[in-house]
Amino acid sequence: MTTLPKPEREKHTAFITTPERVAREKGYKEGLKMGLLASIEALLELRFAAEGLALIPEIRQIRDVDLLGQVLASMKHADTPDAVRQVWAKR
Repeated sequence: MTTLPKPEREKHTAFITTPERVAREKGYKEGLKMGLLASIEALLELRFAAEGLALIPEIRQIRDVDLLGQVLASMKHADTPDAVRQVWAKR
């Protein structure tokens, strides 16, 4: 007598309500923002010491996650803290 393998449990996607979906998205964006801010702060300290860290209060006012990503990316080639500031100052 041959036994057939047990079928794998069906994977069901849990139903997510609209408020739950919105809350998840908000939490994701907030986590992303916190990560970007931590990365920016670390790089400012490494690249420009106290002069770079002086930008942190201004950067913390930025709400746009995409703009924070641009600030982080700009530090790859920025020679001065003012060069970094130009990323959000031109908006």
